[in-house]
Amino acid sequence: MTVQAMDHYTVLTDDMAVSVAFYRKILGLKPGPSPKVEVPVTWLYVGEQAVLHLVGRKPKSRARATGRFDHVAFRCRGYAATKARLQRHGVAHDEQFLPQIGLRQIFMEGPEGVWVELIFTPEDAATPARRQRAA
Repeated sequence: MTVQAMDHYTVLTDDMAVSVAFYRKILGLKPGPSPKVEVPVTWLYVGEQAVLHLVGRKPKSRARATGRFDHVAFRCRGYAATKARLQRHGVAHDEQFLPQIGLRQIFMEGPEGVWVELIFTPEDAATPARRQRAA
């Protein structure tokens, strides 16, 4: 696996409208296309790049020591090698395929409780799958 760049960060919010307004006003981020997922989500952009994902919290969901900081994401190459490495080291992870934007994601929890997302292009991760838990 080769990490190419940081992609975005995610913040959990109890009030989507207030959060969107803050990041628009203070940082000049612009709302843009967001995939349809199980929770309320708004992606905020700088130019063509979504740099902040705001996610509406469900009561008592995903309680972790990281507070409102949810995860860090990296664009990567080497999907098959990454999967093999995670299995070799016994790292539990979730996978998700977003057909609307053609990306495959691998999520895993880091040692401090911060989630890490690895993003692969369709060319790198050829077979789509539904969200699944792997050990």
